[in-house]
Amino acid sequence: TGFLGRLCDEIGDPNVPAVGVSLGYGPSPALVSANVSTLSMEPYSSGGFPRFWNVTMDQAWTAGWRTMCELTDPNASVPFRSARKGGAYALAFSEDVAANLPPGAAGYPQTDLGTQLGLAARLLASNEGVRIVHVPFFGDFDTHDDHLARHARLMTQLDAALDRFLDDLVARGIADRVIVATTSEFGRRVPDNASNGLDHGAASF
Repeated sequence: TGFLGRLCDEIGDPNVPAVGVSLGYGPSPALVSANVSTLSMEPYSSGGFPRFWNVTMDQAWTAGWRTMCELTDPNASVPFRSARKGGAYALAFSEDVAANLPPGAAGYPQTDLGTQLGLAARLLASNEGVRIVHVPFFGDFDTHDDHLARHARLMTQLDAALDRFLDDLVARGIADRVIVATTSEFGRRVPDNASNGLDHGAASF
């Protein structure tokens, strides 16, 4: 399990479609949990299940998914049961959470991080059981050269998006119930290299 997944297990409701959501492009190891559902949602998507424009086809498609996701055979293999359960959670998230998200707020920066944090605020305000939102920052922090200027630009992006996010939480009346934490997967060395950059370090300082 991941460090955020373990937190989801401690504070989340196992009966909701998703306790933790990662707003990236695929699952996050940090959100792997043992007892509750966590999932990934692309930041520029609606979070909805794939739909067909034809109503009859759409109904048949959804009915087929529902049937496929039913846990009817207690003797089925673990991977098969897991796949069914995962599909059921994805369908429930699409219909119960994503389809009923509160409206987005204006004023977020036109960046990936701005889009992600705008969606994070909507998920946290949904009151549908989402307790942890993981927002990977897609900036290039591998600053082996020109560290000072590149890092300053990244911090400006982070500052602008977080500032709007915190204002959004206040406007939604949930700021006193949200903790924001930033983490890094690795640090950088203090001495610069020959390219005005910083090489990999063993810790995040």
